[in-house]
Amino acid sequence: MTIEHNTQRALRDWHDDDFDLDDLAMPEPRQWQRCGAVHCIDHGPWIGTLVCCIRQSGHDRDHTMSLGDFGSVDFWQETWL
Repeated sequence: MTIEHNTQRALRDWHDDDFDLDDLAMPEPRQWQRCGAVHCIDHGPWIGTLVCCIRQSGHDRDHTMSLGDFGSVDFWQETWL
């Protein structure tokens, strides 16, 4: 096994085209972004679980997150300020 030393190109070896970002394809801006406020559940079947708000970023009501299947014994919906 051999180790190739100095395999990185020096800045002077880069061509101007390497710095041209006009043809770089960027992803479309997101249309909807989740709030993501974090909360630790302090009671119920999911105690100690860290959750994130699922509402749209910038919402004007309380944060909310639900866990488990609706109607099951371990279903839990958490709302916080």
